[in-house]
Amino acid sequence: MSGIKPIYYASHVYPRGTATTTNVNISANVELYLDYNCPYSAKLFKKFQDEVFPKVDNVSFTFIHVVQPWHGVQSSVLHEIGIALSKVVPEKFWEYSRLVFDLIEHWYDTEIIDMTRGDIIESVLKEVAPLVTETQLKQIRGLVSIRRSTIPDNTGNGVTGDVKYFTRYHRTRGVHMTPTVFIDGVIASNIESSTPTLEIVNLLSKL
Repeated sequence: MSGIKPIYYASHVYPRGTATTTNVNISANVELYLDYNCPYSAKLFKKFQDEVFPKVDNVSFTFIHVVQPWHGVQSSVLHEIGIALSKVVPEKFWEYSRLVFDLIEHWYDTEIIDMTRGDIIESVLKEVAPLVTETQLKQIRGLVSIRRSTIPDNTGNGVTGDVKYFTRYHRTRGVHMTPTVFIDGVIASNIESSTPTLEIVNLLSKL
């Protein structure tokens, strides 16, 4: 059973509808702790999506956001937009995650060094646009935008609370680097981005 809040079940758990123990076909939950701006997270995510998911049908997978400070503002923006999208169109969350990981170099340090936070948001939303309707894109933009104020204010945006939740979640479990994998609440230190697919499949199939 996934350990995250039920409000994220529809978006952050794959396959959809497998977040609870009421699904008799699911024997374990795997949590993937990932940073959208981490190349090793990208490697592990794509390996799981392309090679592990199709071969393992007894496990549910949960995406856990990890915003790593050394990846700068772009990591925060990528995760904020992912969370915002999951609220507006939850069924597109994993597709968004794949898109971001496929285009990860677009938001490396050298590529965004002269960009403001607003510039980065718009560069990501430009890539997101084909996945959603204009109305949905407007809603996503609204959730990640910081409103101007006549007095100094530091309350964040429409997904700040969600970012805090996931940050507290991974810190409580002692996760400080990505990618990290947990199986039923226990760290799986034998699964890394370089771990052969067959080893991962054999391990998960026995759960």
